[in-house]
Amino acid sequence: MFEHIERDLKACGARKIVLWGGEQYTNEKAFRFYLKHGFQTLGEFEHNGRNLDMVKYLKEEI
Repeated sequence: MFEHIERDLKACGARKIVLWGGEQYTNEKAFRFYLKHGFQTLGEFEHNGRNLDMVKYLKEEI
């Protein structure tokens, strides 16, 4: 499913996907999923535990 969404976003001209508000670091299954699909950690914050903002660049940033 994720691959279909990513393809549609690229076709619409999206340059990146941002998981803003993040992913809880302790949710290892989700964290591994996003890493596997090319996301990078953008930053982190503390709210009921460690949370990570993540990004996947679909096109090179200028």
